[in-house]
Formats: sequence, C-alpha cells, structure tokens
Amino acid sequence: MRKSRPKPTLLKNYRAIIPASFFGMILGLAGLGSCWRVAAKLWHLPTWISEAIMLLTIAIWLVLLLLYVGKWLWARADALAEFEHPILCCFISLVPVSTMFVTLAIAPYSGAIAITLFVVGAIGQLSFGVYRSGQLWMGGRKPEIITPILYLSTVAGSFVSAIVASTLGYREWAQLFFGGGLFSWLALESMIMQRLYLLEALPKPLRPTLGIQLAPLSLAVLLI
Repeated sequence: MRKSRPKPTLLKNYRAIIPASFFGMILGLAGLGSCWRVAAKLWHLPTWISEAIMLLTIAIWLVLLLLYVGKWLWARADALAEFEHPILCCFISLVPVSTMFVTLAIAPYSGAIAITLFVVGAIGQLSFGVYRSGQLWMGGRKPEIITPILYLSTVAGSFVSAIVASTLGYREWAQLFFGGGLFSWLALESMIMQRLYLLEALPKPLRPTLGIQLAPLSLAVLLI
C-alpha cells in the first residue's frame, strides 16, 4: 500500500524567501545605536561608534527593503503565503516599524527625510494593525495561533510610533500612539497568557518569540 504523506504543519506550510521577520534585525541595531548615542553624551565615548552602527542599520534596512519588494514582484506566491499565514503575517508589521527606527538614525542629519519616513512608517503600521485586528475580530481562529507575535501588529507599532513622534517633537501624537499601544497591550495580554498557561507549549520554531512577551513592558516604561 502506498504510504500517505504527512500533512504539513502550520509552520512548515510556508517557504520563506526573505521573510518579514528579518526586519527585526533593524530594531536591534537601531536600539544599539541609540544606546551608544546616549552613552557618548553621558560618558564622552567616541561618537563614531554610534554613527557607524546607525549607518550599518540604514544599509541593512535598504537591502532588506529592496529584497522584500522584490519578493512581492518575483515571488508573489511566497509573499501572499506569508501575508495570509495566521501567525507569520504579524511579522509584516516589522517593515513599517523598522522604517520608523531608521528615522531615529537619520533625524540628526535630515529632518525632512526623517519626518517623511516617520509618516510613511506610522501610516503603514497603523493600516496593517487595523487590518490585522479586523481579521481577529471576525472570529473563527484556533487558539493555537494566539502567540506573543500578535503584539507586533498593534502594540509594538504604536509604542514605536510614540517614541519616534516624541523624538521629532510631536508630543500630542506621541501621547495618542502611546494610548493606543497601551490599550492594545492590555486587550491582548490576558488572551496570550491564557493560551500559554492552558494549551500545549509553543512549537519549537516559535519559542524564541516568547521574548516578545517582555517588549511591551520595556517600551511602556521607556515612554513613561
């Protein structure tokens, strides 16, 4: 008898070509560069270190952005598979979020470019957050798809928008984004914690994303 092939799991049914999760590298590099900028002011450390990190951040962001746009042009099936995936689609919010982090790198040199990138990133993350929230409100979702990655769609985007808006001097917009991120965090927190406590453990490929669970608190404290 011919053996039947096992059905692909929720994660294996996706072939990644420059996945949106790669943009998470920009968040780490921009954060490191920002910390070095603060350290240079407080402890008189060499400023070229922070600026070199920021330059590297911009370069990697540009490369990833070109490759990701190329994915939609020449590997549309993979791009759509990621966009329609119930878990991995949340990583797409990292594209506009990373764009706003690049704003922090450019702001000391060009205010006009920084503001343009902030507006594009803020509108992008807000649009995707509204779309993703609407998908969840339609119901019919399995509890297994509830993971800390959900924070990226609304909480992370709103908090990062608040940080960048405050840096650029738009305090009222920063307060608005902070409020949106805070209430989104409170709405998702109990749902995600219930899934982690009551259901089976996350699949191994998703377990590193548990670190995202700590991100909203860190960003909220930074804004306060």
